[in-house]
Amino acid sequence: EIITTTGRVYRGVVVKSDYDGYFIKLSPDREIYLSNIEIKRLTVISSTPNLKFNEIPTTSAPSQDYFEEDSAEEQPYSDESIYVEKKTEPMAILSLIFGILGYIPIPPVAGLGWIAAVVLAKQSIKKIDRNPEKFEGKALAIAGRILGLIGISLMLFALLILILILASF
Repeated sequence: EIITTTGRVYRGVVVKSDYDGYFIKLSPDREIYLSNIEIKRLTVISSTPNLKFNEIPTTSAPSQDYFEEDSAEEQPYSDESIYVEKKTEPMAILSLIFGILGYIPIPPVAGLGWIAAVVLAKQSIKKIDRNPEKFEGKALAIAGRILGLIGISLMLFALLILILILASF
């Protein structure tokens, strides 16, 4: 018996399995494939250990439809959260890119790149903190922010030195 993530229940014989899922024989003339991603729970109702090698087990005609919806009392894992793959926050990536591009020796590009890196990093960190189960990439944003702050500090230091040099004439 296999219960999918959508709640469908399939009862049949597992004919073949691979790393990605199972081939299930639901009736003598119907066989389906379910990937591991679709499977929520797999339960062995009975097994037939006396089968010979390469012999395909036979099944009787199903007494009901190939799948059925689970009722609420049959779903012990109904409050279980579904795994959602985290996505890297795009502004965190942009923050790191602008932080690196800020070191190009063209003054207007450098200054704007560092400012953009700091602003984008702040926005992406805020977005990641609001929705940590959906987004990742906080380290990228922090790296972009650090590169931007170092660049802005170097730019202000260079500007201060330039002013002191011009003031001494």
